[in-house]
Amino acid sequence: MINSVFLCIWPGDVNSGQIYFDNLSFGESIRKLRIKKATELIKVSSYSLTEIAYLTGFSDQSHFTRIFKQHTAKSSSSYKKELAKGKANTKG
Repeated sequence: MINSVFLCIWPGDVNSGQIYFDNLSFGESIRKLRIKKATELIKVSSYSLTEIAYLTGFSDQSHFTRIFKQHTAKSSSSYKKELAKGKANTKG
């Protein structure tokens, strides 16, 4: 189940139609929000990818990885490694 507070989505907003979906289905819109939150967590947290998958509402990491790649054109592990490499290059 999606943690609506964690994703900053209030159930009343969904019911009243206050969320703009960019001509996407409801499910695709939610997946887009989940991946957006996942990229934020990868950037600023020390959570593992498994923890991030769970925190953003994915029940298993393989599904998270597949959806992440569909939305970002990169695997979640590659994305995290590139960010870590970029941080290391700016420290010196």
